[in-house]
Formats: sequence, C-alpha cells, structure tokens
Amino acid sequence: MSNLSKSLQKSREEAQRILQRANRKEGQATDVHAIAEMLGLDVKELSIPDSSVSGFLRNEDDAPEIVVNKDHSEERQRFTIAHEIGHFVLHASSPLYLDDVHTAQPAFFRDAESSRATKISEIEANQFAAELLMPNGEIAEQARSLSNAGAALEDELVGRLAKQYKVSFTAMAIRLGTF
Repeated sequence: MSNLSKSLQKSREEAQRILQRANRKEGQATDVHAIAEMLGLDVKELSIPDSSVSGFLRNEDDAPEIVVNKDHSEERQRFTIAHEIGHFVLHASSPLYLDDVHTAQPAFFRDAESSRATKISEIEANQFAAELLMPNGEIAEQARSLSNAGAALEDELVGRLAKQYKVSFTAMAIRLGTF
C-alpha cells in the first residue's frame, strides 16, 4: 500500500471514529454542526467577498472556528464544514501563518484549489469529508437497496441519495463512481 493510500485510509478511519462518537444514525444526513460542536469548534456563517472561497479554519481568540461562506448552497456549506473538520482532526500540528493583524492562524482554506488534488492535505480533508457525509459502506448498501426498489436510472439513484444525505448531486455521483 502506497503512502497516499495509507493516508487516505487513515482519513476515512478518522471520519468513521467521529461518526461513532457522534452516535449518528445510519441512513440519515450527518449533522456537521453537532460534530463541530462536539469537537469544540464554532461554526460561523459569513459572506466571503471572494466567492471561490467556500470557507476556512482559523483560531480566533484561542478558540478554533470554521468560517463558511453563507452565500454558498447548503450542500456546499455542509461539505466545507466537513472538510474543515477534517483539517482540524487530521492536521492539528500543521504550520501556522500570520494574518494581516499578525495573529497566528492555520493555513486551511477551502477554495477551488482544494478540489484539484494537488496538495496531500486537501486530498485527505476531502476524503475525510466524503466519508463523514457519505459513509462508503452505507452508501453502497443504500444504492443497492434503492436499485432493488426500482430506482433503475442512474440519475434518479444519485439524486435520491444526494437528497437523503444532503450533499450535492456531483458529490454523490463521485462517491458512487458514476461521474
């Protein structure tokens, strides 16, 4: 197993541990706000002038918080919160940078770069978020069940699961490997 494979497996396992701690019920959308709270993270919804930025993780007055772009769709906000929780859990010891008022902040922004798969930390956080919102084994079972119940069309199946788990159609299609 390559280092990347091991790293991604660790990301998925960490997400599963958190889902167990949160006592999430199978088949239901993950409550990312409750998980953030459980981990001691505040979530703030703000308008971010740069619409390419979905959110970021920062340490405000020694209290870690996730800032999410309130102008984005609910599904995108949920993925962003899950992604930033992933950074918090997986990359707690990452280096800090100084912001414009010289406060040490972790350098985690979810933006267009995050989905390009160019930085290992972003790939790990995306993998974590996908598992937190759409647990792989559970999604596979739900897909089989819906297929057996007559949701034969691929788009219909993806759409039903996306709605059930409160994620975008694209995220679910990627998760199912149909995109």
